[in-house]
Amino acid sequence: MDFINIVSRFTDCLIEDGNDGILKCLTELSASADEAESAVLDKVASDFFKIQDAFKKKIEKTELRFMGNIIEDLVFSRNLDHTSIINRSGALGYDIAQPHRVLIAIADDKNDAPSRIKIAAELEKAAQNRLSSNGGGMVLCRDDELLIIHRQSTKRDDIEKATQLADDLIEVADKEFRVKLFIGIGNVCSGLDDYKGSYQAAKKALEIGEFMITEGRVRSFEQFKVHALFLSTLKPEELRKYANSQLGELLGYDKTHKTEFTKTLQEYLYLRNSIEGTAKSINMSVSGLKYRLKKIEQILNCDLRDNKVCFDLQLAFVVSQLFGEYRIL
Repeated sequence: MDFINIVSRFTDCLIEDGNDGILKCLTELSASADEAESAVLDKVASDFFKIQDAFKKKIEKTELRFMGNIIEDLVFSRNLDHTSIINRSGALGYDIAQPHRVLIAIADDKNDAPSRIKIAAELEKAAQNRLSSNGGGMVLCRDDELLIIHRQSTKRDDIEKATQLADDLIEVADKEFRVKLFIGIGNVCSGLDDYKGSYQAAKKALEIGEFMITEGRVRSFEQFKVHALFLSTLKPEELRKYANSQLGELLGYDKTHKTEFTKTLQEYLYLRNSIEGTAKSINMSVSGLKYRLKKIEQILNCDLRDNKVCFDLQLAFVVSQLFGEYRIL
C-alpha cells in the first residue's frame, strides 16, 4: 500500500459516499495495514480532513459575504433591483421573498478596536448558526451594528421568535464575550421594499429604549406601544419639559417636605378619580384624602374635577416614567 493508492482510494470513497465513505475506507485500510502503512494512513487522513475543514470554512466565509451584500442592498440601496436580489439569494438556496423582520444588535463594548472586530465576527457567526435552527435568515456586520434578517412563519407572525433569537444572542454575548448587547426588532417585511422601513423601526426602537429605563435589552415598537408614538413624533427634550410643567411643582414639594402627594395623585388618577377607592387603597380617611387633594390642587394650581387636567396629569406620569424621573407604581 503506497501513498498514491491511499489517496486514490480516499478520492473514490469521497465521490461515492462522502465523509461516510471516507470513514468506511479508513476502517477497511486500517484492518490490513502494518505499522508503516498505518503511519502513512494517519498522515493522509489528517491532511485530508484539514484541507476539507479549511475549504468548508472558506465556503462559509464566502456565503456570509454574499448574504451581507444582499442585506446591504435591501436596507441601504436607493434603487432596489428586485430581480437581482431574488436571483442572488436563490443561488444561495434562500428565499428572500418570504416574510422577515430586521433586527439590529449594538454592543456597549469598551474593548479596543482589534478586540471589537474579533468579537463582532464571532457574534456574526453565532447569529448565523442560531438562524439556521430558528427559521432561517442572513447576517451582516456593518460598522458598529450587527444586522440580522430573520425569516418569519407568516406575514402576521408574532414577535416571539424574533425575541427568543435576540435573547439567545444577548446570552452568548454575556457569557462568551462579556459584552452587553442591545437589540432592536423591526416590523414584519411582507415584500422587498419593506426592509428599509423595518430597519428604521428597529433603529428607532433602540433609540426609544435609551429613555425607557424600565425596559430590557430587547426592544420593539410592539413592546413600547403608545410610548413609541410619543418618542417617535416629538423630541425627547420637549416631552421632558412637558412632564415637568405638569408635575414638577408637586415632585419638588414632596422632595422638600418629605410628603407623598405625588403618590396620592397617581393613585387617585389610576382609580378614575374615586375618592372612596383611593382612600381605601392608600389607607387614609375620606376627609384626610379630600384635604390632601385640595393641597395638591393648590400646589399645581389646577382643578382635579376637570377631565382635561386629569388627562394631562396622567400623560405627564407616563412621560416621567419614560425618563426615569418618577416610577409609576
